[in-house]
Amino acid sequence: MAPPSQPEELEAVHSHTFRVKSFKKTRPCGVCQQTILHDGLICRVCRISCHKKCEVKVSSSCVPSTNYEL
Repeated sequence: MAPPSQPEELEAVHSHTFRVKSFKKTRPCGVCQQTILHDGLICRVCRISCHKKCEVKVSSSCVPSTNYEL
C-alpha cells in the first residue's frame, strides 16, 4: 500500500505557518503592499511575506507554492 501523499487531517488547513525572516532585498507586504525593509514574516508553505504587524490581517488562505519539480 502506498503512503498518502498528504495527511488527510491537518490542523488549521488554511492558516499560514509564518517564520521571522530578515530580507536582504526589499519585498512588498502581502497585506498592505508597503515595502518590508528588514525583518518580516514569511510563510513556510506558500511563501507570502508580510510585516510582523500585518500578520493578524492576512486574509488569504495558505495554498502551497507549486515548486515540486525537484
